Amino acid sequence: TVAIESALATLQEQGAEIVEITMPDGSEALKAAARILHAGIAHAHRSLFPGHEDDYGDDFRRYVEVGHAITAAEVAGAEEQRNEWRGRLARLFRGIDLVIQPTSPVSFRKVMDPPRGPGDFRTEEILHNQRFTFPYTLSGHPAMTLTGGYGENGLPVPFQLIGRHLEESLILRAGYAYQNATNWHMRRPTTVD
Repeated sequence: TVAIESALATLQEQGAEIVEITMPDGSEALKAAARILHAGIAHAHRSLFPGHEDDYGDDFRRYVEVGHAITAAEVAGAEEQRNEWRGRLARLFRGIDLVIQPTSPVSFRKVMDPPRGPGDFRTEEILHNQRFTFPYTLSGHPAMTLTGGYGENGLPVPFQLIGRHLEESLILRAGYAYQNATNWHMRRPTTVD
């Protein structure tokens, strides 16, 4: 995207060496993340949910219910996928310090009414929309989202920096350098009251 290309140019001006990489396939990691997230939500609400289902909103209640339906074997398979994905990323990060990529495949839009979701992270729509974030939620790699510009609709166009495990300081330094060289983070979206 234009925002990524512009951010790469800015980071290069700040001293970053830019190399092109091929990201490992994260499609199975994406599905594994959805299963683990559901199971985690169900576990976190194990003492609150029973008997209080009506106190939850429709979508969140569904997230918990889906989590209760996920089997131990599915969670074990998802954990296996997590380990495989972490291994792929560990190999990728042997030769680089940071990855830059979009945060979302869809443009931000002004939300007048709260969006209604299916209550299931495993749906194709949610997996598609989270394909740039769920895999790093699964792997535990630190990530930072920054504004790379503004779209025609006046809303921010985000990108993210992803780093090695326990190297948050490098992401913070890169983000700081980027923000010192740009002023996107100072701008207020024009379509938001």
